[in-house]
Amino acid sequence: MKGSKYLFLSLLAVFLLLILPASAEAEEPVGLSVCGVEVTAANQSDILGDGGSISYDSGSKTLTLQGDHQGDQALNKTVEGGSFIHNESVDGLVIAVSGNVDVMFNGECAMQLNRSTTLTGGGSLSLDITGSDGILISPSWEEIERSWDTGESLPAYALTIDGISLTVQGTIYHGIMGNYGSTLAVRGADVDVQTIRSAICDFYGGFSLEDCRLQTPSGGTIICGNVAEMIDGYPDYTAKVTITSENAKGFVTKSFMNENGSSVGWTCDPTKNTFTATWDNPEDYEPLLVASYDENGKFLGITVVEKTGEETSDVLKNGVADVAVFWLGEGSAPQCEEGRFSVAGK
Repeated sequence: MKGSKYLFLSLLAVFLLLILPASAEAEEPVGLSVCGVEVTAANQSDILGDGGSISYDSGSKTLTLQGDHQGDQALNKTVEGGSFIHNESVDGLVIAVSGNVDVMFNGECAMQLNRSTTLTGGGSLSLDITGSDGILISPSWEEIERSWDTGESLPAYALTIDGISLTVQGTIYHGIMGNYGSTLAVRGADVDVQTIRSAICDFYGGFSLEDCRLQTPSGGTIICGNVAEMIDGYPDYTAKVTITSENAKGFVTKSFMNENGSSVGWTCDPTKNTFTATWDNPEDYEPLLVASYDENGKFLGITVVEKTGEETSDVLKNGVADVAVFWLGEGSAPQCEEGRFSVAGK
């Protein structure tokens, strides 16, 4: 009888050893939170406990916002001093929007992204915010403080907005904002941002539009990491920005900074074969070289763009598939920073 008791206790101990690690793993945070709720393996299929409006798949690193949440069905959330979505440590996070999702949010920042993140899914996402910022991508405070203490370089995280309809509005100072070399790429998306100060700003690491174009402000440009409107030939912040994918197939808009700290924003429209470049300081203007290549990489020719703030015609050569944009630096060799793109089939 005593032996049976010991056998039972031994089996129970083994059973507990087997289930406890699994239980602990299920409760381990993945480095992502929604409305202050830490995402874990245990709650990832229904993070908010409302039937699955927001779920997470750890294998694909995909946070899905799904269903039709508009009008009275909008997601109305408050996180005092916090965020609707906080990506703390999931590098390469995909936020997939399926359906039409409206979010009424009261807090510090609707999306605080401390790792590279992509917004995609083909749906429609509207963020109506009472707070400071709409979407902020930046190294974490821990990374920033460590950099101050050690002098090590900060990582430059990337925000990609791909193929969705995104609205960011409300009583916020910044709509979509970068920090410490963050980059922004908008691809085939429709983006509408309305703030009380600067709509899209501080993407000093790089800023590009592909298969979409800047609609508002009229005559605006991407320059110095910001969407800006030109006032008396100089860029200034703008509180409202509209980016549209309509009739914009093949459009490419980018900006980069030269070795003197001057920034240029440019747009290429292959459908009209035009190129427009705008420097932040007209006095620092340097010519740009637009080189055309065929599908096999054969050089077809080069066009020098010598105007700032004006459209130049007949820039791309016949048979062009790929384009590279160079600026003439102080050295003998032209410089090309993020200036390559394809126009094949566009």
